[in-house]
Amino acid sequence: MDIACTLHRRRKMHGKHWDQCVILVLGLIVLGLVNRLDAAMLYQLRFDDSQGNATYQSTGTVGGSVVLDTDYASTSTPGIAYDNQTPDQSAFAAVMATLASNDNVGPMLVLPDSNTRLQLASSSDEMTLAMWVKWNGPGANNLDRGLAGKWASNLGWSFSITPQGNLYFMLRTNTAATWSRKTEAALTQGQWTHVALVIDNDAASYSKTQGGIRFYINGKVAPLTQGMGAIGDVIAPVDTAVVIGCGFSGNARALNGSLDDVQIHDTALNEGQIHLLHQAQSLRYHIPFEDAQSSANFQSTGSVPGTVVQDTSTYAGTTPDVQLVSNTPDGSPWAGTFQTLNPTSNLGTMLVLPDSTNRFALSETGHAMTLSAWIKWDGPGQSNLTRGIAGKWTGNAGWFYAIKPDGQLAFTLRTTTDSTWFRESVATLTANQWTHVTLVVDTTATDGTTRGGIQFYINGIMSPLSQGFGNMDDIVAQASTDVVIGANFSSNGQAFSGAMDDLRIYDSALSPKAIYTLAGSPGDPLDINDYIYTDAGKQMIALRDALYLAYAQGNELILPAGTFNLDTAGVGLNNIQAFTIRGAGMDDTTLVLDHMDVSALTINGSDQITLKDFSILVNPIPIVQATITNKTANGSQWIYDFTTHAGYPQLTTQNMAKFHGCSCFFSGVDGKLLPDHGWFGAVGGSNVLRIDDTHGQLLSAATATVGDKLALPIRGYGFPLMVKQSSTTRLEDIAFLSSSSLAVTFRYCSGDNYLRATIKRAPKPVGATEDPLFSTNADGLNYILSSGTLTLDQCNFGYMGDDGVNISAPAVTVSEVISNTQVRVIFDDATDLQRMVQMSEVGDVLRPLTFGTFTPRNELQLASITYDGTFAGALPTSISTHYSEVGATAPTTWYQATLTFSEPTVDTIHVGDVIALRWCYPDSYIIKNSTFHNTRARGLLLMAPDGVVDNNVIDYTYLPGILMGGEYPFGYGDYVRNMTVSNNTLTHTMISSVIGPNSQAIAAIQVGHSSYHRSNSYTWVQGNENVQIFNNDIDYTYSAGIAVNGLVNGLVQNNSINQSHIKHGTDAGVNKNLTAPFVITIMNSTGITTGGNVVTNPGSHSQGDISDLGVYP
Repeated sequence: MDIACTLHRRRKMHGKHWDQCVILVLGLIVLGLVNRLDAAMLYQLRFDDSQGNATYQSTGTVGGSVVLDTDYASTSTPGIAYDNQTPDQSAFAAVMATLASNDNVGPMLVLPDSNTRLQLASSSDEMTLAMWVKWNGPGANNLDRGLAGKWASNLGWSFSITPQGNLYFMLRTNTAATWSRKTEAALTQGQWTHVALVIDNDAASYSKTQGGIRFYINGKVAPLTQGMGAIGDVIAPVDTAVVIGCGFSGNARALNGSLDDVQIHDTALNEGQIHLLHQAQSLRYHIPFEDAQSSANFQSTGSVPGTVVQDTSTYAGTTPDVQLVSNTPDGSPWAGTFQTLNPTSNLGTMLVLPDSTNRFALSETGHAMTLSAWIKWDGPGQSNLTRGIAGKWTGNAGWFYAIKPDGQLAFTLRTTTDSTWFRESVATLTANQWTHVTLVVDTTATDGTTRGGIQFYINGIMSPLSQGFGNMDDIVAQASTDVVIGANFSSNGQAFSGAMDDLRIYDSALSPKAIYTLAGSPGDPLDINDYIYTDAGKQMIALRDALYLAYAQGNELILPAGTFNLDTAGVGLNNIQAFTIRGAGMDDTTLVLDHMDVSALTINGSDQITLKDFSILVNPIPIVQATITNKTANGSQWIYDFTTHAGYPQLTTQNMAKFHGCSCFFSGVDGKLLPDHGWFGAVGGSNVLRIDDTHGQLLSAATATVGDKLALPIRGYGFPLMVKQSSTTRLEDIAFLSSSSLAVTFRYCSGDNYLRATIKRAPKPVGATEDPLFSTNADGLNYILSSGTLTLDQCNFGYMGDDGVNISAPAVTVSEVISNTQVRVIFDDATDLQRMVQMSEVGDVLRPLTFGTFTPRNELQLASITYDGTFAGALPTSISTHYSEVGATAPTTWYQATLTFSEPTVDTIHVGDVIALRWCYPDSYIIKNSTFHNTRARGLLLMAPDGVVDNNVIDYTYLPGILMGGEYPFGYGDYVRNMTVSNNTLTHTMISSVIGPNSQAIAAIQVGHSSYHRSNSYTWVQGNENVQIFNNDIDYTYSAGIAVNGLVNGLVQNNSINQSHIKHGTDAGVNKNLTAPFVITIMNSTGITTGGNVVTNPGSHSQGDISDLGVYP
């Protein structure tokens, strides 16, 4: 066999440079290089044949008839029944019921020629036994239930399910001892589950997961309750047949359940192969070009029955038949060769798949397809033609998959708007060499060159697109025609010329690990040093390529100590599961991104991803930094002359056009934000004037001193880390050193998410003499529109350009009340609204709120939700008024959805009201044992219910240390409920000059917020519930220590507050319907328990220790 392997990145490997797409391996004729997926499959019981007829005969390599044994004592057990409720959409599964009078016995299938096979008596013996099982439980007598066995006269082995549902393997040794192992996990009764047992008598390690007995449940390793090493040659051989459906011969320990796709191999399949067996539940067509007995044919062995038809008829004549040849890429007996009508023709033979007219339309959200095959392409031919691999195309609808004349893989689709789109791979195939190619189409994927709705893989490794591709929701025009192989069109057009083997089509998006296994797991184990090289004096890392291979091989990716520049504009961990990237230490391994508008790392559509022990740096640090060299009075303002800091971006016109709104003064003495100052919007050419790249002037009313410093952040739209549509992400000892925006964002996420992370200012850049001023140009952590649980433990976040932590979800605005059970809502971001719809489930909680006062109305349950596209009507006056009331301009484009409630509303909902969607917030969250300091805004901004904030230190914040409540007058509604804030230490909070009459911030710990001017005449109501604030120490704040506004039920107890009201009191927030005259100020609230609070050294703006102002104003 000849196999082409390509590298897509220039790198230094073993002392040599290899250019892009260099062929690493050519003409390798090594049978063991590629692992055959069906190698040594002795028996396979599919319980139907290729035409959909029920049968229990085997299609494995061992010939002979499977015998149904129902004989027991003087009676007969039930026979096999067949059920069309299968786990893989195949025609039938087997139902094996026990005897009514004795449910320990039932039918069993006796495998042919198995007496001397699978005895497992030698130290070199191996076995894999895999199947789908639907276990009906232990029965009234609480019995073990057998799956398979080779056991007689207390000799041999048995595989079964315990009464508790654990998988269980028992063996008899040659010393007459019986011992066993079982899984920690249990199966669920009445549910189809894929299970596998792997026996490896010479396994090397003592382990719960890698020993001589290994179990798998639904494609994943299922740990043993007790570890073990190699079995060795201890099993006593028994000369009896292997039986299926019972644990022992004699029909004993019967299953009393259902089975499907039982496979027995005489080799130990690896984790990737087992995972692929589980994925076979979505395998609809499989053309291996031979049958199990090695006879050549081109019929499908997938779950869809029927006959594959060879179509050789074209308008120009009859094309040659598909030829079956023995030159194969995987050691199998046969492959198929396709020929065109003549060397210059575009026409050729195609295979038409049975019952495929209504399959793989890819026209609706949720549709997916994986199409993989071995290809030996003859090239474009004399006419330089595109060569089709497969298609479902009518000319005005559908899709096709092909090889372009230059060797690029290409996927073309016709949209519902009659446009034709295509995407192609960067890498190219080499003609006349076997290459494994895979296409994944996923209508729910997001965007990018590697994570979009179209993905290519070459030899098992993802191959980026030449141009990114986004979401494929509902864009493909449905084509009512069959899927064809070997051409693109139903008229035999754009035909393939070359050889093909092991073609598979799944109606799911396979994981990279599964695709790597399909490709035969080619290549050597990953060596990270192969992906590290030097370019222009910088140490580079081809992290994306290393990541693809590491995950495909099932390993964690371990990064060495050092500073490594990413050689791509960001790296995506896309659609992968249970994977870890680990560095040598948070201060030892640093990844450097040199782009401000992309994310360094993106976790997208993935599950159980762990990042450990490294740092991420955006370079150059995206801030124009400067020192004030002179100040001149200019009426009510100052003119500050400044000189920029070397080693940072300079005062170019390009940078000035992207200044961020969080520009600030820093002390020239201690490097902290200047107290009694606020942030300002730096505008190039207005308040920031350029003299040259290194000198400028700032016009400002703020008072600073020569020697103080300026931070003029440059806005970007990338993050060190973005987590989207993923579940259960863990950050352990990860540091974020700079960012043009946030440090890390979670969006549309779920599962159990955990952070033990650090956000800190980066080391001095090369050529710099000054330290960085900010670590990020916006929030530290942004957890938005995400459910699941969130834990922050032992974090240290400092010098952020906005909040330390922001946990929130936007509400939607009612644009039309259709009835008392249905409304239309609008939102100004299409993607966010679509994700809200996709995240929703029947029964989810809706919380309507009256606009302005945010009065909660009766909570509702969701019956249905639909996304309706762009809102075409005029914006209702009540909504546009909301914007004018706060001096804002309403968005010009809105998107809409329809919400239906499960029962009529009790309280009236009006146009302009907002609805908070409970499932868009975390189920619960905890922030503990952490430090948040030197923030341009709040330490913690919490706009979500069900949180615990315990034992944290919050120091030096311009705004409140902890704020609970909606930040904005629209988009966010009050939803603070069931909160505990305890045992925290807050120092130097509210130290900004913005605190005062127009401030929304009035206390170190604050419940309730407002953006409305007093002139709006909105009356405060109680939109928050059950907040407990106790055992907190607060020292030095410009206004109140604790302010509680709009709360029903809670407590404020045993808090210690020293040095409050340094600058403000009654005036704080007064123009926003707020005030803070007391150290502990309570207003618009009921059911608040107080006591045990200690107040010392209040400032001159305090009017007393504690008071409930009642309804204010």
